[in-house]
Amino acid sequence: MVSLLYLKHAFNESDESLVERWSENVYWQFFSGMTFYEPKLPRDPAQISRFRRVLGEAGVEKLLKTTIEAAVAMNAAKPKDFERVIVDTTVQEKAIAHPTDSRLLEVAREKPARLTKRAVLTLWLERAERIQAQQPKDKNTLYALHAPEVECIGKRKALKPFEFGGKASIAISHTKGLIVAARSFPGNPYDGHTLAEQLDQATNVLQDLGVKPTTAVVDLGFRGVDKDIAPVQSIHRGKFKSLTTVQRRWLKQRQAVEPTIGHLKHDHRMDRCWLKGSQGDALHTVLCAAGFNIRWLMRAIARLGLAALLLACSALAHWLAPSPRGEMGSFLAGLAHQHRRGFNALAAVVR
Repeated sequence: MVSLLYLKHAFNESDESLVERWSENVYWQFFSGMTFYEPKLPRDPAQISRFRRVLGEAGVEKLLKTTIEAAVAMNAAKPKDFERVIVDTTVQEKAIAHPTDSRLLEVAREKPARLTKRAVLTLWLERAERIQAQQPKDKNTLYALHAPEVECIGKRKALKPFEFGGKASIAISHTKGLIVAARSFPGNPYDGHTLAEQLDQATNVLQDLGVKPTTAVVDLGFRGVDKDIAPVQSIHRGKFKSLTTVQRRWLKQRQAVEPTIGHLKHDHRMDRCWLKGSQGDALHTVLCAAGFNIRWLMRAIARLGLAALLLACSALAHWLAPSPRGEMGSFLAGLAHQHRRGFNALAAVVR
């Protein structure tokens, strides 16, 4: 199940298409720890959804943490690379239709006829009355009957002046581009008020590496929070005159987080969140980041060669083997052991 979550977000698949493609793809089955090809579905798609809820936010953060530890184990990154991070926020849109009051009222009129539970019907009628009474400029506007957590967020984009969803924050390594923290923030808070929590998550993810962020490179939306994040130092354009030459060079690389966000949305399913509620937003954000890191590790293996593959197998097996939910841990450990003797000959062939 762990491998299925990694593959889902690494290759932008739905739960249904994931299990179908897994039954046809020998590479995915090899990654999942299968010794022989199995031409059948690995799990029912509904089981993936239940397993995701069982893991919770702490569990999916452990999946993200494992990808970072694998990068260090295969020498694709060093612990000191994570002392300096770039942080930015984006909008994780919810899977809802464009909200208009007329459409929402029409849905509110049709739905009660199909509701049988009295408690659910009461809640639905309360939301319908809220939609009828709300005005265009009111605060706490309801944009979807089935997703009351949705906010209208403006990021000053030409093509999308307003987006409907939740705010998500991403932190990447300043030098390597590996995602070290990702979390959602309900309620559309000010960007600066999210920085302390984001850095706390990054510290928790990196604690086993013996390193924590000391510098955060951010944009002007994070001004005025230096006391909240101390002793971490924030660097942004508003401090340009007081920055050293090295810090100004770091600031020029702040835009590196933008293509990472673009890939998260285009390649790893962050463009639209189909999971229910605020908890679904939180799980989806971290899983998208874990999928991005898996693809980063694949590129690193291609760049560094077979040695990186064996080290990555050992690192993943170390975490997955003790877990009852990790089917591929023992297989990866065996793979690393069997191939270690023949590594030099294979490496010569690859070269």
